[in-house]
Amino acid sequence: MKAPLFAVFLLLLCALAQDAGSRPAVPGIAPGAEQRSINDCAAALDAIRHTVITNTGLRLPGEALPVYLARICRPLSSETGHVYQKRIAGYLQCIQQGSRMAAHLQPPPRLQNNSPANATSWRHALNAARQLPILALRLQNDWQTDRAKGKPLSAAPFEQTINLALAGYQSLRDAQP
Repeated sequence: MKAPLFAVFLLLLCALAQDAGSRPAVPGIAPGAEQRSINDCAAALDAIRHTVITNTGLRLPGEALPVYLARICRPLSSETGHVYQKRIAGYLQCIQQGSRMAAHLQPPPRLQNNSPANATSWRHALNAARQLPILALRLQNDWQTDRAKGKPLSAAPFEQTINLALAGYQSLRDAQP
């Protein structure tokens, strides 16, 4: 009875050893952590898109994105000052959360797909991930200054930040390990 159990144990041990050898070892990173980081970053960037563009119900049919972004930086016709500030604060909070997640993005240690298009996607995604926290902080500071002066949110930095988040999401969506 002990011999069959021992044989099963050896088979399992061999299978585990082969599986462990097939994955590249990255010191300090658990297997699957890279993909989880990539997925978390993509979800955070997509949340920015949904919060600012998709789920607001504010975009008019056929409205170009730059026109829409410039329009939502100003108070809407039916908004009080308090409601406007709360809406903008919600956008900025989501951008801050997304930029914090993006800042942790790391490429896989070894790309399995070494095509030039994939390398470009990774380069663009990582560039967006590095720049987004800087733009998000600058946007937050601009908003505090604008708000103190009684001015609406500056459209140009808002549009630049949103476009970077969208580009980062698109590049990350296209990137393959």
